[in-house]
Amino acid sequence: MKPKFFIGITLSVTLLYAIVVFFFMNEPTTIDELNSSKVLTIWGWDETIPSAFDEYQLSHPDVSLNFVYVEKNEYANKLKLSLALQEGLPDICILENEMLDDFISEDLFVDLSCTPFSLKEVDILENRLMEVRSENGGLWGVPATPGSSGIAYNRNLALDFLNTDDPNQIAVVYNSWADVISKGKTFVQMYQNKSMFASLEDAAVMMYGQSKEPYIINETMSQPYKFLNYFSILEALRDEGLVKNYQQYSPQWLNSFQSDDVFFYPCPLWLIHLGVFESDQTWGYTVPPSGAYQWGGTIWAIPSSSSNQALAWDFMQTILLTPAGAMYNKNKENGTFISYQKAYEIDGYRDLFIDDFGNQNIGQYYFDEILPSMRDYQQSENSSQLRAIYIDVVQAMAQIDDMDAKQAYDLFLNELFATMPNLKVVE
Repeated sequence: MKPKFFIGITLSVTLLYAIVVFFFMNEPTTIDELNSSKVLTIWGWDETIPSAFDEYQLSHPDVSLNFVYVEKNEYANKLKLSLALQEGLPDICILENEMLDDFISEDLFVDLSCTPFSLKEVDILENRLMEVRSENGGLWGVPATPGSSGIAYNRNLALDFLNTDDPNQIAVVYNSWADVISKGKTFVQMYQNKSMFASLEDAAVMMYGQSKEPYIINETMSQPYKFLNYFSILEALRDEGLVKNYQQYSPQWLNSFQSDDVFFYPCPLWLIHLGVFESDQTWGYTVPPSGAYQWGGTIWAIPSSSSNQALAWDFMQTILLTPAGAMYNKNKENGTFISYQKAYEIDGYRDLFIDDFGNQNIGQYYFDEILPSMRDYQQSENSSQLRAIYIDVVQAMAQIDDMDAKQAYDLFLNELFATMPNLKVVE
C-alpha cells in the first residue's frame, strides 16, 4: 500500500504540479558552461534522482544523466576504492553523515562558497551547517535530507497495551531506556512472540546518535563510559527478550514491518522515504526514549576532479536550493524534506500527513519536537570507523548470548585501539 500525502496547502495537486514543473523549466542557469552538450554522472542509491533529472531536462534538453546505482552500504567502499586506484569520481557524490570523516579534505570537493558557485550559509538549515563547513570557513557540500530522527510505534499494539496511541502520551510512557526495559518486560509477558524492537541494532543506532557531543576530539575519547552504558542497556534488552534477533536491513527485518509483532522501529525521515512502513499496520511517530538522535542524512558534493562542475552545481541548485526543488522532494513518492532554509517559510511546507501513520502531521511534529533538540549535534572524529566497530560489537552481542556488557565494552576498546593506534581513552 502506497502512503498518501496530504499537503497542507490550498493549491490543488494539479496546480501544484504545474507550478513545480514551471519552476523546473524556468530556474535560471547562470553559468555559460551549460550551453554545450553534457553528461552528468551521479552515484547514488535514491532511485528517484533520475525522475528529478527528467524534470530538470525539460529546460535543459542538451544534457543527459548517467546515474550509477550504488547500494548505500557499499557507497563508501566504492569511493575509497576509486580514490585508491585513482579512478574517476562522479560529478556529484552523495554522502551519508556517517561517511563524512573518510572523505572530507580541503581539495577533494570544491568549495561551494566561492565563485562561481557562491553558496550562502543562510540558504541552509542552521543545524546542518557544521556538517559542511570546512576548517577554512568554506562550504564543501549542500545538505540534502536531514538525519535528526524520531521513532515509529505500532498504533494497534499501543492501543491494546496502553489504551492510547497518542504520540505525546507514548513519549511520556517511554521517556527513557529504563522505561522501555521495565514496561517491555510486561509487554512480552502479555504478548508472546512480540518484541519491543526487531533488532538489537535498532536500539543501538538510536543510543549512538543521541550523544550531541563528539565521542572523539583531537584523537581523545573522554567519555568512554557512554559505550559501557549503551552495552549495559543492550544486554538488558537482549536478556529480557525485548528484541528479535534480526539483523538490520535483512529480509527478516524488512518483512517484520508487515506484521504486528514489533512495537518500535527507529524512524529517520529517509526511512519513511524508502517505503519500509508501507504495510497493513498503522504507525505513529514520536520522540524516542531519552530523546532524538542522529542517523544518516545526506550531503551532495562536487569532486574537484569533475569536468562538469557547472552542470553539477546547476542541477544541485535546482533540486536542493529552490522552492520548486523543495516541493518536488516533498511530493515525490514517499516524499521527504530537504535542508533548504527558505523552503520552511512557504506556508504549509512543514506539514506532512501520511495515511500509514494515521494521518498524523509528521512534518509539524518533526520540526516542533525532533529537529530543535539536535541543533547542537556535532560529528565525531573517525565517526565511520567508530560507528562500524560499535555496530560490529552489537551484532556480536546479538549472536553470543553470554557476552555481557563488560565483555562487549572490552572488545569494543580492543578493536578501537587496533584500528586507531593513536587514540587516547580517558577513563
